[in-house]
Amino acid sequence: MRSYKAKYPAEAAAFERVQSGKLPEGWAAALPTYTPADKALATRQLSQAVLERVVPAVPEFIGGSADLTPSNLTKVAGNKVSQCSATIAAHTFASTTWSLLKQP
Repeated sequence: MRSYKAKYPAEAAAFERVQSGKLPEGWAAALPTYTPADKALATRQLSQAVLERVVPAVPEFIGGSADLTPSNLTKVAGNKVSQCSATIAAHTFASTTWSLLKQP
């Protein structure tokens, strides 16, 4: 890690921050604010507004929504959507479930 830190100090600092569980400085300032006088919105629309502000402020943020991303508004502008094989996901889930069920 020392050689990496010497060559990439900013990246090493970010890695260490994430590993320590600390959030980036000023992340809370990115949160949108609302008042009772604001127009009512669906929960998924409010969630989208929060994600649009938090994701750039907390780059290590990871979320998931399977195939519901378009309907529950969890795609953040400018971010890529990654998908895994349904077969792998089903196998992993089934294996995990089986392992849990087999525990005494």
